[in-house]
Amino acid sequence: MQKRTTLAAAAGLVLALGAPLVASIPANAATVSAPSSVSAAQTQTLFTPFVRTVDGAWAESTNDEEGADADLFTVDGHGASHTAEVLVPGAGGLVHAEQRIDGEWREVATFSVAGQGARGQLQVTVPQDDGYGEYRLFATDDQGNRSGSRTFYVVEY
Repeated sequence: MQKRTTLAAAAGLVLALGAPLVASIPANAATVSAPSSVSAAQTQTLFTPFVRTVDGAWAESTNDEEGADADLFTVDGHGASHTAEVLVPGAGGLVHAEQRIDGEWREVATFSVAGQGARGQLQVTVPQDDGYGEYRLFATDDQGNRSGSRTFYVVEY
């Protein structure tokens, strides 16, 4: 993980939505309250989207640069395209995928999902020279409220 600031400039994410899948709600879900003039019954909860698997491989727990929980996926193949299964445990919204390139987060995909346990797929390509990619996911609602984010790493061996 020493090359975080020189990440995968040529890496890319391509979105292909999948069918709904019921998922458990992670403990790190962020709650966003509606304005105070709205009743408590209308308070919306935004849940942090996360990657369930990459090429069928389950994550190992790790931490990102700030010490927050993150997921590490170790996959076979160098420079190959890898499929990341994204789960959105809440009611949906707009999901944003960002990649860290040269130390900066850059949005590389945005897609809308609806329904409890919605899922999508991202195609992740890690350049052979870097050997890994660093990404994060978060959701936003119609009012522009943002969920927490979750970082994931894809490491090729």
